[in-house]
Amino acid sequence: MGENSKYAFYERTKTLIAAPPEVLRVNEKNKPERYIPNLIGVLITTNNKTTGLYLPPDDGRHYVAWSKELNTEATQAKCKALFKWYKEEDGIDKVVAYLKSVDLSGFDASGPPKQTEAFWEIAMANEATTDSDMRTVLEHLNFPIALVVDQAIQAAQDLGLRELVTDLRVPKRVYLRFGKSGYSALKNEFASDGKFKFGKDKRIIYASDKVSRKEVLDFAAKLQKTFRPKRPTTLD
Repeated sequence: MGENSKYAFYERTKTLIAAPPEVLRVNEKNKPERYIPNLIGVLITTNNKTTGLYLPPDDGRHYVAWSKELNTEATQAKCKALFKWYKEEDGIDKVVAYLKSVDLSGFDASGPPKQTEAFWEIAMANEATTDSDMRTVLEHLNFPIALVVDQAIQAAQDLGLRELVTDLRVPKRVYLRFGKSGYSALKNEFASDGKFKFGKDKRIIYASDKVSRKEVLDFAAKLQKTFRPKRPTTLD
């Protein structure tokens, strides 16, 4: 995968790895479309730990296992011995018997997998400095239910995060920074441009994806009453 396509790959595999959806569409060439239950198990392999895949720090779908073994004669000998054990010494049956004996009563199948050391190596390798800076800003603001970009810029300035301040003055990057931190633009259904009024100014409100719409709208209404932008120009 190229540098850009690994992000698209991460998004496209969501429906295969998580549920809902309860069913998946199968679209084979020259055959009618059909749907199958979403009960598949997905294995992804790569030879490039930090550049082959994209995983955000808050990912809850992937369990990452990584081997530090090198392709040496000693490693090849171990693999041959293992497969001999599987095929000629009832190794597969012994593995099955062991797995059947494991007590899974405390296992939560719907819970997120453990974030291993290899997981964090991948996540940190893919994270831009401004991404971690944005989380620092949100933490500084106590992870608000909703906010406008002016508040993020002011917090970044207070924290001395100059690169992030620059990023947050570019509209396209604002959406990216908020989106990667779990915040999405909230549309004002009563305004043609979707923005909210703050006195004489208009702003886009970014809301936490983890909060219900009712809570977001209630918080946004309070924010409109209490916050006044310092700049007369619109910051998106």
